[in-house]
Amino acid sequence: MRRGMYPTGMDYRWATYAVGRRLFAHRSWLGEGMFEAEFEATDGGWHVVAATAESGIVNSYVNRPDAALSDLLRKVIDIAASRDPEGHRRR
Repeated sequence: MRRGMYPTGMDYRWATYAVGRRLFAHRSWLGEGMFEAEFEATDGGWHVVAATAESGIVNSYVNRPDAALSDLLRKVIDIAASRDPEGHRRR
């Protein structure tokens, strides 16, 4: 996940990259930043301690309830953790 994920095809909707303890997620075909999540190391692994959903002209996410945004961010993190840098599933 630290190396980032830069999809090579339109089938992959998210591009991600990490800077320090922060993960940034962008919609791959728009390039618009959608999420920023800060992680902290604990005995059980890494956990999100703060997150932001960006607002923008084409961003329809900000009108969603917090629980829906949290669920979407969780899915994006799961995808980023399970894919190689080109967006393909790790084996």
